[in-house]
Amino acid sequence: NEAIKRLSDVEEMLTKKQQHLETQIDEEKVNAVRCSKQGNKRGALMALKRKKKFEKTLIQIDGTLTTLEIQREYLQNASTT
Repeated sequence: NEAIKRLSDVEEMLTKKQQHLETQIDEEKVNAVRCSKQGNKRGALMALKRKKKFEKTLIQIDGTLTTLEIQREYLQNASTT
């Protein structure tokens, strides 16, 4: 039961981090558009690179969350049987 609780806590933390990353991705999109409109090509490219980095991190977190959910389900099934 303690392991299930710890997994749930980690899932909750990763979900919060996921939401934060999604916010950062949206901010970088807006920043890239703003820089582009101002003629700041270098700033727009840097914003897009940061956005891409955040997206890669988000994909990694998604994979980790999936793994944790599966492990938690296995532990719950084992504890009921």
